[in-house]
Amino acid sequence: MEFTLCLPLLLLLIFSIVDFGLIYYQLLEVSNATRTGARVGAQRKDDGHIRSVVDEYSPHSHLTPENIQISVTTMAGDELPSGNRQPGAVLTVTVAFPIEGITPLRGLLNMAGLNAYMIRSAYRVEQSS
Repeated sequence: MEFTLCLPLLLLLIFSIVDFGLIYYQLLEVSNATRTGARVGAQRKDDGHIRSVVDEYSPHSHLTPENIQISVTTMAGDELPSGNRQPGAVLTVTVAFPIEGITPLRGLLNMAGLNAYMIRSAYRVEQSS
């Protein structure tokens, strides 16, 4: 009798722990992919190459090209055209992606407005060698 009362709570607790681990793994994976994409962009690569690197480094996060935003700004904060990679400019790669989980925890996060992460990495554009 007690087991049937405790089993649903125990299963919810176990799967919530697993779910938290999966969400944290996605966060680390996309964070690494964003950092790598910004590093590649700092070496004066084009936006398509940056997007492919971010997608390659985050295979489990189901990113789409719309999730990846790339911007280049000067030291003063002025926005530069997308293809303009002047040495010393700051290249920022921003990735916004949805949280994917397996338990009702995801529904609770959606109700709280925490249904997506946004990760931003910035590097200074290097001199060409």
